[in-house]
Parts: sequence; C-alpha cells; structure tokens
Amino acid sequence: MSDLRAGRAPRLDRYTARVEISLIATVRDASPHVHDFLDSVRSQTRAPDEVVIVDGGSTDGTLGILRGAEGVRVIEAPGANIARGRNLAIEAASHDHIAVSDADCVLDPRWLEHLEETLADGADVAMGFYRPLATTVFQAAAAAWN
Repeated sequence: MSDLRAGRAPRLDRYTARVEISLIATVRDASPHVHDFLDSVRSQTRAPDEVVIVDGGSTDGTLGILRGAEGVRVIEAPGANIARGRNLAIEAASHDHIAVSDADCVLDPRWLEHLEETLADGADVAMGFYRPLATTVFQAAAAAWN
C-alpha cells in the first residue's frame, strides 16, 4: 500500500526523487476544445506519468478524438457528472499524486512542473493556472466564478 493511501505523506527529496503524477480529467461533448487540451498536455515542460480521462457520455465525436490520442487512458462512463468522473479517474489512477483538470481547458506549459515542485517541497496540496475555453456567455460566467 502506498504512503498516501495508508494515510502517511510520502517523504520527497526535491533533488533526488521524482514525484509520479497522474493527470486526470473529465469531459463531455467538448470536441471543439479537446484537441487544444491534449496539445497543452503534450506541451507540458514536465510530462504527466499517465493521463486518465473520463468521458461522461459525449455524443459529438469527443470520444473518438480521445480514443485516437496517444498515451491517454479513456474511461467511458455515460451519465457521469464531473464529481463522479473525477472519482472514477482517481480510482483508475496508478499514482498517489493526482493533477486534476477538465478536457475543455488549456494548461499553462509549466502547470505540471510547478505542481511537482510544490509537492516535492513538502506541500500536501498544490494548485496551478489553466485557461478555460468558453464559447458561450454561460461558460464564460462559470469560468469567471471558478
């Protein structure tokens, strides 16, 4: 059993240990944006050790795009909302450190690098910057709220 799952924080040495990170995301009907998200994942200065994306029942071609993406494990969960999708992705993740995004965002190129640095320095939680891809007034308002 891993340290985190046993309730113990793992001891990390920023200069000798590499933090293993699973990047998880949820998606539903994001075909106009999912390529941008995948490009931003591939452009990370520190690549994730795995990428797990839960699709909540897309009907617009998103699932096909994800299935064709190299290095992405896709979990199909029709009807799953963001919370359920994240829980499924966390359960499927191989690593204790989880980076969370949504597949209709664009990650800053150093997003994961900064998260790893913060975790290696001993933090229990780290946050990074992303840019939501909003195409409607409602999406823009929701992005501003978050």
